[in-house]
Amino acid sequence: MAEEKTVRLTGEQLLNAYRNEQARVEMLQKREQSVQQLLAEFAAAIDALKEIGGIGAENSVLVPLGAGVYAEARIADTKKVKSSLAGSVLLDKSAKETLQQLEEQRKNVEQESGKLVQEMRRTVQNLKNLGAILDEATKRSNEMRKGAGTQGQGASEPSGVS
Repeated sequence: MAEEKTVRLTGEQLLNAYRNEQARVEMLQKREQSVQQLLAEFAAAIDALKEIGGIGAENSVLVPLGAGVYAEARIADTKKVKSSLAGSVLLDKSAKETLQQLEEQRKNVEQESGKLVQEMRRTVQNLKNLGAILDEATKRSNEMRKGAGTQGQGASEPSGVS
């Protein structure tokens, strides 16, 4: 049978734990935002590869240059693409192989996103629990102060109170 243990924390320790959980939620939100941007990038690359694979060599495509500017271009070989390794190093690969690789990477990133969401739920629940404990501790502290303030006054009311 499991032994129950009691842990006592000071108000400051409890407040620090609450703030740490808040910071953790913010960090997890930023990581999830980055993951979602990466998933959007994968989706765009996968869609573009599929689109390029379906056109003939004589057809032209619009290439985004940024800031709403596009260039019209013809793709000489729709079966090969250049894939970035690191920095500005490019590797010739088949479009089919690259598509498979992108889909596998997207799947891995989606799994990571799921783990982040689960971790965020746990952290938010911890935050709620700590918040409830803080609220209860504040309430008890206020009640104790009120009780201590009225003990020394006896039966008479303070002057000016009716």
